[in-house]
Amino acid sequence: MKVIQIKIYPEKGSAGERLIQAQFVAGEGIAGDRHNNVSLMTETARKFAEKNPEGMCMAKFKANLLVEGDLSDNEILKITGGKKFCFEECTIFSTECPFGEGVGFAEVVKNGVISVKR
Repeated sequence: MKVIQIKIYPEKGSAGERLIQAQFVAGEGIAGDRHNNVSLMTETARKFAEKNPEGMCMAKFKANLLVEGDLSDNEILKITGGKKFCFEECTIFSTECPFGEGVGFAEVVKNGVISVKR
């Protein structure tokens, strides 16, 4: 899993703040972010969301980490499951939306720094 963007959301409803690197605190999340868990989205899911803005999750989901590759554990993060589920009332529910596998949540299991990889 290669991190290509990091964002924190200090306040509810904020547009988010992009970071080059972030401090991750075990049991607490990303320093400066309002949530304890870390949200992740694959680049594939992000591109799909751009092309399909009418989907229910597209405008609502805000990822802390945008990654290339699959969602996978590393020494700092443990994927906790909690992957997105589809809403039957979603206008694109019948399509093959990558949000089910391309969006997830993680807990911080070890203090450390994660940086954007260029």
